[in-house]
Amino acid sequence: MKKKEELKRKEIENKINNEINIINNEREKREKIINEYEKKIENENNIFRKKNLEEKYENIKKDDIKKKEDENKKLLELKKKMEKINKERKIIKEEEEKKEEKIRKERKEKRKLKQEELEKLKKILIKKIDNATPSDLAILNEKIKKCEKLKKTIPNEKIDNFNNYYNDLLKQQEILNEIIQKKKSEELAKKLGYDPKKDINEIKEERLKLMDIEDEKIIKKNKLEEQKKRENTQIVSLENMNLSEIKIFKNQKISKKGEMFKDDLFKPIRENLCEINKKGDWILNEKINKNDILGWEKIKWVRAEIALNTKNFQVFYDGISSNDIQQGKLGDCYFLSSVSALTQFPKLITRLFYFKEKSEQNCYGCFLRINGIWQLILIDDFFPVYPSNNNKSYNIVFSSTNSNEIWVMLLEKAWAKVNGNYARIISGEPTEALDILTDAYSYKINLSNIKNDEEEKNIIK
Repeated sequence: MKKKEELKRKEIENKINNEINIINNEREKREKIINEYEKKIENENNIFRKKNLEEKYENIKKDDIKKKEDENKKLLELKKKMEKINKERKIIKEEEEKKEEKIRKERKEKRKLKQEELEKLKKILIKKIDNATPSDLAILNEKIKKCEKLKKTIPNEKIDNFNNYYNDLLKQQEILNEIIQKKKSEELAKKLGYDPKKDINEIKEERLKLMDIEDEKIIKKNKLEEQKKRENTQIVSLENMNLSEIKIFKNQKISKKGEMFKDDLFKPIRENLCEINKKGDWILNEKINKNDILGWEKIKWVRAEIALNTKNFQVFYDGISSNDIQQGKLGDCYFLSSVSALTQFPKLITRLFYFKEKSEQNCYGCFLRINGIWQLILIDDFFPVYPSNNNKSYNIVFSSTNSNEIWVMLLEKAWAKVNGNYARIISGEPTEALDILTDAYSYKINLSNIKNDEEEKNIIK
């Protein structure tokens, strides 16, 4: 019934809205006609035509006034109808809300009554079964089993009384279980030396407080350690550096006026990733295939602080270890494995860096032995990255480290600069890498030609 009534109300509402729209449209049309006549009268120069237009304009206006009066009356009637529909709806809503409140109250009262009944029953049972034992529970369980068997045989006339009795037994079973469990826990608590009267929630709260205190101590320690590391991070300025006596790669010059360094010989552009032709496509050769440079078209160049997502980075952060080195999407494992071997002697790594701390002008330098001569390769801190999360974060494409240090990335970039681009350092020999990283003479030994242990010992010697 209510749904049908609501549908009727909606139908009436739609009709009223349609009538209001028709009235408004007719008014707009008349207003347009009146505006047109006003313009014609203004633009007309002939006196006789002007008089005719004015007469017509007055007649149209009078007609418009009469129609507006009728329309206003009609609109008032329609508004009254709409108000009536809204009032009916309000009344229905209020009635429904009242009914819902009644139902809620009834439910609450029922719950309260049930709880009160249970509590009364508990008190009675506790008095009766103060010294309750598992054997009492076994007797009660047998009674319940009998009731379950008899349930099907009981006639409909006595089923209500039976159900009440059966439910009482179930309640007794529940309460008896609680009492026995409580007794067991109290006995166990006494044996272990706990206070059985103490509330479990209190014990939990005490434990949580202790845990919170421990967590706070750990957090404070970590924060202090981080602050110390930040305070100890040194920043080096080019103004304090004397590079006049050092052989610099391709005689490159740098500004000492506090300007941010940008490497003009190895700019952050596509050509320094891999050679490209006039069309802008990558140039491949015997050493480089499509898989080696797959996805490189998405690469961007960003400063170290953006690539690492922190300003608190250093050249060396937590010592030097082979675990620091992570190979990226560049096939230069021959070079990185050589660097990894040198990490066994950290001094051999640190001596390769002229700037051992974070640079104020973002200028860094690595010593490499090119054609038997140690040269300083100057590089900036632009590194290739893959943008992710709508350019909000970046993933380093080539080599990187586990912590906020850039020594591996700088060495790799210096080697790429010497060779002309990153693609040119794909695949090589460790002997070549060791030759440019150390003063030592390196050569290859073919182990497959060794016939016996004596030959192997002689080679090692």
